Amino acid sequence: MRKLALFLSMILFVGLQAMSAQTKAISGKVVDDLGEAIPGVSIIVKGTTIGTISRPDGTYNLNVPEDATAILFTFVGMEMQEVAYTGQTTINVTMKPDAISVDEVVVTALGISKEKKALGYASYSVSGDEVAESNSVNPMNALQGKVAGVQITSGANPGATQNVIIRGASSFGSNQP
Repeated sequence: MRKLALFLSMILFVGLQAMSAQTKAISGKVVDDLGEAIPGVSIIVKGTTIGTISRPDGTYNLNVPEDATAILFTFVGMEMQEVAYTGQTTINVTMKPDAISVDEVVVTALGISKEKKALGYASYSVSGDEVAESNSVNPMNALQGKVAGVQITSGANPGATQNVIIRGASSFGSNQP
């Protein structure tokens, strides 16, 4: 009797797991607003850890639980798309570019990024307009005299490389940036 009860409870347990694990396969393609495929888009069932990424041709396949309510599509530089899931087997998505505002950041020694106002020392910046106003053919020559402590000299021959010295000849090691 005990073995029969154990056997029946195991069947019931396996049956309940099978019922709760029912999924539906969906597929589709992710493109940008120009119709070009986007590879590497993260596709996740909202509220779960179930997900996949799109292939190089923008297509994807995903097994979605039947109780799912939405599918999320995310990609860097694109607006997140949330598509309601109502049992459909194909979901094609067109992602739109996301305008990201970037604050001014200064990269210091060893690649450490800080906000400009958080620095304890002076930092210089040269805008693209200032470089364009110099009317120089070579952008490196256009930087000459724009930043204190940076000396840029050109070679004698046309097309020669520039020599850039930062903070004078007394620097430790090489003066090249």
